Amino acid sequence: MNDSTVIEEVEREFESFARPPIIYSIPKDSGFVDSERLMIQKDFECLDRDHMNYEQCSMMICDSVLVSDDAVFYFLPRLAKAVLVEGGDEGLFYRRLEVLDESRLSESQRQAISRLISRLKAIEQTNDRQL
Repeated sequence: MNDSTVIEEVEREFESFARPPIIYSIPKDSGFVDSERLMIQKDFECLDRDHMNYEQCSMMICDSVLVSDDAVFYFLPRLAKAVLVEGGDEGLFYRRLEVLDESRLSESQRQAISRLISRLKAIEQTNDRQL
């Protein structure tokens, strides 16, 4: 399965998700203060799936405390495209996907995520061999 096929499948399976709040909770001992939380929320509030830059995609991939699973579902087509087309963060991304709560996903959506994870693992292994 090539990258464009994986991206098309993810786009098809996840296009119906509504935009959720990005930041759902921050533990009191996280070190974040309210002003930082508001700045992060404001940064994502004005975005849609087609207008996220790579830095913002990386932040969503990496920051599991700040980014809800609902947000990852909504942005998954853009996140997948950013990683597969622009490269980088394969390992961080699939490790984030592996801990998603899939209880509200259909079987075809779970399969799409599984194929995306497999593709990202293959890319990471290829990159590791080239080092």
